[in-house]
Amino acid sequence: MNCTELFFKQAKERPETIALFDFKGNKTTFKDLSRMSFLAQNELRKEGMKPGDTILLQEFPGPRLYSLVIGILSLGATAILVEPWMPIQNIEKVINEVKPKLFFSGFIGKLWGLRVKGVRNIDRWIGPSLFKKPIPSKDHFILEDVEDNIPGIITFTTGTTGDPKGVVRNQGYLVHQHRILSKVLEIDKHKGTDLCVFANFVFLNLASGRPSLIMPMKWTEKNFKKLDELPDELRPETVTSGPSYLMHLIKYAKLPNLKGGHIGGALTDIWIFEEAIKKWPKAEWTHVYGSSEAEPVGVVDLKEAVLKSKEKGYFQTLCLGKPVSDISVQNEKDALWVSGDHVCPRYIGNEEENRKNKRKDENGKIWHNMGDRIKQDNSVMWYSGRSGQPQEEFELEQKVYQFLKSSLSFVTNHPKEKRLILVGEKLKGKEDQIKKEFPSISEIVHGKIIRDIRHRSRINRVESLRKCGL
Repeated sequence: MNCTELFFKQAKERPETIALFDFKGNKTTFKDLSRMSFLAQNELRKEGMKPGDTILLQEFPGPRLYSLVIGILSLGATAILVEPWMPIQNIEKVINEVKPKLFFSGFIGKLWGLRVKGVRNIDRWIGPSLFKKPIPSKDHFILEDVEDNIPGIITFTTGTTGDPKGVVRNQGYLVHQHRILSKVLEIDKHKGTDLCVFANFVFLNLASGRPSLIMPMKWTEKNFKKLDELPDELRPETVTSGPSYLMHLIKYAKLPNLKGGHIGGALTDIWIFEEAIKKWPKAEWTHVYGSSEAEPVGVVDLKEAVLKSKEKGYFQTLCLGKPVSDISVQNEKDALWVSGDHVCPRYIGNEEENRKNKRKDENGKIWHNMGDRIKQDNSVMWYSGRSGQPQEEFELEQKVYQFLKSSLSFVTNHPKEKRLILVGEKLKGKEDQIKKEFPSISEIVHGKIIRDIRHRSRINRVESLRKCGL
């Protein structure tokens, strides 16, 4: 098998359909992307790439990145992607672990690479000039037949320990994830543009014959308003994003052609979703629960998730729906473990994370710890905090949010003393009310809430405390 067959099937059936486009007027058809993938593969073959070899990529999302990954996967090789904001010492660990044979980057990526000794030591560097070469007339494209457990894409991210962990997406995983997401999200229902901020969902669109709009990395009002300046045939029919991105769309974009949306995030304020439903009442919204290692785990109609969460008196949308049929779950006291064909295997380069979050059963099946506490009611999953957060803290936090009508705060133990504190924004003038209503909170700390750097949704508690001097 080779997972890129999914893309080439679409390229053959709809060559003139736009696969990727941006606000600068750049449009890449499936035929164009197929040609770029051929050029990428040809260059990789010249460099001696073969199944099992690894290639480090430092490139912005766009036609070059996606065609490179397709070219790499077609050869049975492995694409290595590293978060650009990862500390240099962690990047060194990554390089030493996977030993890339090649490094691809544009000009900015080269500047990044020159800062890291491990990248400088990679023998061969290649760049965008390969895409300007003519297609060899006597050559042919290869689809290497590989086992489904061959690593296709390894994404290195910084784990909770501070050490990098490599999330492995095998060739078989990529095929199974496409099948499952296509089924539960009904990807084929809409043929128009998907406004997608997640690279793995762009690959889903490429394997499904759908256009993806590549948005600028800067979330500015100007960029969001450009959405409504697009030609009618290119305006988004669906959106795939997290809640923070959705908030920007609600505020700045009209999206008159919107027919549906897939939104991930287990701690989204109900009012955000209600605003989206109100603004686009005819759109079909799906709430998706998952992670980088397992996507999806649960899906539910967003309107249903909001209604059920409100019925229980929550300020946030904690209803996650039922587990998808293709996944097995083991719900333990403080952690949800999942297994299935679209659950990533053991991490690369971080045995501590493997010990904590991966295990193999008597049948050799790998189980992954989602790191979330989940309650189940008639098979419906309810988010109940991260595994490391005491249950009583989470419940108190939810009551505080409902009382304040705001989630710009969090409850935690004081870093140096055994007492509960409330840290957050817009708390000034409310101290007496809060302490009267919640006597277990000993102190209120005023400070800016820092979000995670990737999706800008989940609160980064460690960094928020640090900013407060705690």
